[in-house]
Amino acid sequence: MMKMDFNPCHWRVLTALLCLAMPLTLLATDVVVADANGNELTYSYDSADGPATFKGVKRYADDKNKAGRIIIADRVTDTNGVSHEVKYVSGSVSNRGNLVSIVFGQNIVATGGPDGSKSDAFSGCNQLESVTLNAKLETLGTYTFLNCYNLASINLGDCKKLTTIKASAIEDCDYVRSITIPASVTTIEKNAFYSIDSLRTVTFATGSQLQNMGGEGTFRDCLKLESVMTMASTC
Repeated sequence: MMKMDFNPCHWRVLTALLCLAMPLTLLATDVVVADANGNELTYSYDSADGPATFKGVKRYADDKNKAGRIIIADRVTDTNGVSHEVKYVSGSVSNRGNLVSIVFGQNIVATGGPDGSKSDAFSGCNQLESVTLNAKLETLGTYTFLNCYNLASINLGDCKKLTTIKASAIEDCDYVRSITIPASVTTIEKNAFYSIDSLRTVTFATGSQLQNMGGEGTFRDCLKLESVMTMASTC
């Protein structure tokens, strides 16, 4: 058998050729952008021109009347001047404990990552009072607002592209009194609205496309729930 000897120079050349043949993988990069209220928010992007993810609060505004009232950006610009659409909210948003209100950027399509499977996006935000969602949201991820005990206002009915409400997405949000489920929703997973103490009415929009609902646990222990109804058509 012929024996082939490679000296160090040969190995360096071979390694260089292999590196040229392999696609480059960019690591996630963070950028910090202040919102209109002065809260400094952290976003990440995984490719040079790909979408961005809202990751958390780096620093709250100095103005006590604006601190914790965050406005998630529609787009962010990286250090190279490239603009990225903010399409996702990550799981377990960092430094979220002092949030008072959240306004979603207009391009967000999912909480809990692209498929909504990363849990706890805003869970346990005990000071959170209101959430303004957007028209493009498609997936409300697992445990997104779990145990946000003071949350009283959330506009699900305005999310005309929402298809999936994942497990325990709005569980234990004790002050929510009414919920409208958009017609576009096809799946509501288990315990999505479990134990909402003040919930009185649930309305399914006209033309509801609901196919899967997570059993009795969906509205379990909503002890003040008086009615579940379908919105009357105005046609």
